[in-house]
Amino acid sequence: MQAASLYTGLPQKEKNRWQKLLHFDGERSRIDERAFFVDPNGLTDPLKELEKFVELYTSGSTKKWGRLNLSLACAYPARVKFLKDNNLVKNNQKEDCPDFNNWLTEVNPEGLSVIFSTAYPNNPGSMFGHTFLRFHKKDGKNDLLDYGANYAAFTNEADIGIVYAFKGIFGGYRGYFDLAPYYLKVNEYNHGENRDLIEYELNLRPEQVSNILMHLWELYQGASFDYFFTYENCSFHLAELLNVALDEPLFAPKRWYYLPADLIHALYKQENLVKSIKDRPSQMRKVNSQMSQLSGEQQHLVMKSFKKKDISLLKNMAEEKALIALLNLEKYEEKEKFSTENKKLLRDLLEKVAGDKNWVKTQEIVVPFKNRPHLAHDSQKISLGGGKLDGSEVLNFSYQSGYHDLIARDLGLESFSQFKFITGDIMYRPNDKKIQLNEFTFIDVASLHPWRAYNHQLSWKAGLRVESFLERSDCRNCLRTLAEGKLGLSVGNKNLITSLFFGVVEEFSSQYKDKLKHHLAYEGIFGVKFKKMKLLASMEGRHDLSHIKKRTRHFLNLGGNYSLKRNYEIRLLSRYVYQGTSLELGGQSHSLNLGYYF
Repeated sequence: MQAASLYTGLPQKEKNRWQKLLHFDGERSRIDERAFFVDPNGLTDPLKELEKFVELYTSGSTKKWGRLNLSLACAYPARVKFLKDNNLVKNNQKEDCPDFNNWLTEVNPEGLSVIFSTAYPNNPGSMFGHTFLRFHKKDGKNDLLDYGANYAAFTNEADIGIVYAFKGIFGGYRGYFDLAPYYLKVNEYNHGENRDLIEYELNLRPEQVSNILMHLWELYQGASFDYFFTYENCSFHLAELLNVALDEPLFAPKRWYYLPADLIHALYKQENLVKSIKDRPSQMRKVNSQMSQLSGEQQHLVMKSFKKKDISLLKNMAEEKALIALLNLEKYEEKEKFSTENKKLLRDLLEKVAGDKNWVKTQEIVVPFKNRPHLAHDSQKISLGGGKLDGSEVLNFSYQSGYHDLIARDLGLESFSQFKFITGDIMYRPNDKKIQLNEFTFIDVASLHPWRAYNHQLSWKAGLRVESFLERSDCRNCLRTLAEGKLGLSVGNKNLITSLFFGVVEEFSSQYKDKLKHHLAYEGIFGVKFKKMKLLASMEGRHDLSHIKKRTRHFLNLGGNYSLKRNYEIRLLSRYVYQGTSLELGGQSHSLNLGYYF
């Protein structure tokens, strides 16, 4: 029991360090692969794991470990370093670990960045963003040749959407760490999915970077976790990996979900941990940037040149830049289907500009991105306020979890996007001293992505919620459940958007004779934002399919949001319901609320 007595004498900081290497959370490790532990009880007892590890190491055990079938010292270099740092074993023992040494030589790190990949509008599951690591090579001349470390779920391609969501939420997939050249990650996110990459370089000592890489090796070849989309996801486990080497653990929010932005916010909660920020624009951002510098006539000329495969139509470098960006965008989207004509057009353009000394400089986008996640508000919100419901005074209290809504301040986020889940709004009526549920949202997702001639991206909305009947003054506690799905087009930019949607809305309520109503629906949205203010108006029409002309309702929503600080806002909301073809006013509500994100 030598290890036990030595363990007892260790400083608390070193005890914590050992538990970090085992990924302990309370009384159990988060690692769900028992083969990662050398003691049968190691998953629940860090002391027994230490005792057994010291015993095996000092006895020269020949047993092999991990997926690569390695010796103890070669499979667990970070643990061996812990033993030697704390004089639990002799420090002069040398290990011959060619696989691990080749790994170190190839990665050859001197620095580390946390990479944030912005939202992917085509996929609701990726609207939170994604995070991974980049190890900076010593004397690296090209950062694309660095290595990136990623944590992801190993999914089944045969799983349909609802199965995929169920398994992801309830830990039905296994999660693993992997290591790959950084250029593969850039191709996947930056080019293939048109997601901006924002690189947060960390201010770490060389030994801290080395410790992270050694432990990553242990996880890479010997550990797996049950993957949970809501909490134990890519960002959570990257934070756990970084904690192995950090002097102080990263802040983790005390709630049931963990978002990629939470990791970035945690980096900023530690003083001087973030050394620098580098933006890597997506192909779409490059096209948008270069097209925005052209007049409407010039944009038309670029598109005409693109369609006719004729660069002689172009008159200046700005137009040439825009066409090169457009061709590169299509090249990554089309991949092997990229046409011979477009290949020739791109080659001709590049040859034409190759002799221009200013060309490289003009390619850079130097304006800092406004969707850097550390600038964004936090992802939970409580609101307090009051207003009127059909002329009667009411008090409001609401809670919102998720990420963002359409009218909120979107600095640090994607403009005019929405991802809310588990949101509730309660109303108190002082006149009759009644409390009612105004709305409970399970999920509400929207992407108002502008349609462009070179980017035929649809906008869409989907949601599931329970709400009160605003149009039923005689039944304020009556509720209905709604499920909606809509597709549409949006035009505009990051500051001004106009959208038109068409889709279906399903309503269920005990107040309906047939319980379930099927609706054709359309919705128009107009939004505009200034520095600290955002205004949004929407009009939705629902037509009951059983009486499509007579049973129609229209919902007009008006809202204004003013951001006091990053996590404080004042919001004014009005809602009107109009019934029938005559658009008779059936109910209205108004509220003024103070919101706080945390």
